[in-house]
Amino acid sequence: MEKKFKLIEIVKYLPIFTLICFWEVNAQIANDGNTVKYQYSVIDTPYGDYYGLIILKKEGKSYKGEMIDEDGIVHELKVQKFDSKQLIFKSKIDGLKSIFRCEILGDSINGTGVFSGDEFEFKLKGAKVKD
Repeated sequence: MEKKFKLIEIVKYLPIFTLICFWEVNAQIANDGNTVKYQYSVIDTPYGDYYGLIILKKEGKSYKGEMIDEDGIVHELKVQKFDSKQLIFKSKIDGLKSIFRCEILGDSINGTGVFSGDEFEFKLKGAKVKD
């Protein structure tokens, strides 16, 4: 009887597990020539896990960016650098200034970020998205 209960519990949480895997493993390519999108995750923080979408739009020689979190809230990104090897951006989330430095490896993005007044280093990872 106990084994059946555990199996039922696993099946009950399978949709949540599938959603997490979708964010972590999805490695599709997206680029319309002027827009690049990355699905991102910031997990294992003292404040919980965060998921969303980073959108970078080319404007002349630079990029304008925004981060849309899992609640649909849009945060403006000040893109400091974006090329085939790295992405560096600043943002203000929940009133706190942040800076993220990311390395681009093919379709993947990995980086770290810090918020003003907080010593915890956040780990960001993601993948390009296909429209």
